[in-house]
Amino acid sequence: MKKFYYIDGSFFEDSQRSREYLHRFIKHLQRNRIEMILVSIKEKDNPIFEKFKERYHSVPIIYCSTNNGMEIAMNNIQGVLQLDCVDLVDYGKFYPMSGSCVEFDASEKKARRIHFNVFANYHEEDSYDFLVDELENMIFDKLSKMKKNKPKVC
Repeated sequence: MKKFYYIDGSFFEDSQRSREYLHRFIKHLQRNRIEMILVSIKEKDNPIFEKFKERYHSVPIIYCSTNNGMEIAMNNIQGVLQLDCVDLVDYGKFYPMSGSCVEFDASEKKARRIHFNVFANYHEEDSYDFLVDELENMIFDKLSKMKKNKPKVC
C-alpha cells in the first residue's frame, strides 16, 4: 500500500522533544512505501528540515511556508496545503498537532492520525517492559482515582 503523510514544522524545531518525534516519524516511514510527504512549515530554510529533504530526496515533499497555500495535484491526490491545515478531496480537512502526523492510505482513501508523543520517555532501544510498566501505572492511577470518587452507599 502506498501512503502519504501530513506533518507540521514542530517536527523540525531545535529541541530534544522535536528530535524524538522526528526520529519516531522516520522510523515509521522506513516501514512503509511513501508516495508523498506534505509539510506545513513557517521556516522553509530550517536546517533540520533541509536535512530531512536531503534524506528523502527521492520522495516528493510538498511544503507550504506562506499564508497563500499551495494547490496539490499529484498521483490522483488533489487539494490545498496551507500553513495551518491540509484540505484534500476524498479525505477532508486536517489540522496539524505537535508530535503527530496524519497518514493517508491512497488505495483505500482512508486517513488516520498517528501520535508520536505517546510514551514520550520510551525509546525503541528500551525493552517492552518499559511500555508494560507505563501501561500498568496508568491503569493503576485511573482505578485509584475512580475508587476515591466513588460515592459511599450506607
